[in-house]
Amino acid sequence: MICPSCGFGNIAGADQCAECESDLNDLDAPVGRSAIEQSVMSDPVVGLIPTDPLQVPPTMPFRDVVGRLVETGRNCALVVDDDGVMVGIFTERDTLLRVAQRFDEVASQPISDFMTPDPERLRPTDTVAFGLNRMMVGDYRHLPIEKDGKALGVVSVRHILGYIAERCPGILEATS
Repeated sequence: MICPSCGFGNIAGADQCAECESDLNDLDAPVGRSAIEQSVMSDPVVGLIPTDPLQVPPTMPFRDVVGRLVETGRNCALVVDDDGVMVGIFTERDTLLRVAQRFDEVASQPISDFMTPDPERLRPTDTVAFGLNRMMVGDYRHLPIEKDGKALGVVSVRHILGYIAERCPGILEATS
């Protein structure tokens, strides 16, 4: 990779020029070939989330959180403390993996016993591609978006698939 400031030949992927120490981070960024690739690589992930995430306190009983999920048609809840700071996330997957057939036994326990504490988070400025990569690498179906310690919402695989389908309607046509 040639430094635009001094012309020095650096190794591919270098963060800064070995000769003049200029920042080289933007030179190695991939460029989308199609409109959908460009969109995924540049659009911020925050545009995909609903504006009102389901938020519950860590002390809310498991039974009540599951009831709120069913009542609101959501598949996850952000667990936030009294100051509105996210301390965890609870998803339908947590119900299946951590509770399954013990519902009656654990129904009155606080949701903090079952949530995923300190979940991976996205920033509002992260791109859709970055969010999708985090989901794939971490095997997550939901990722909270946070700004200044406050939860803004949750992006899900479903949100990303809807985003792609909206921008590339031909992708959903059946092939024969």
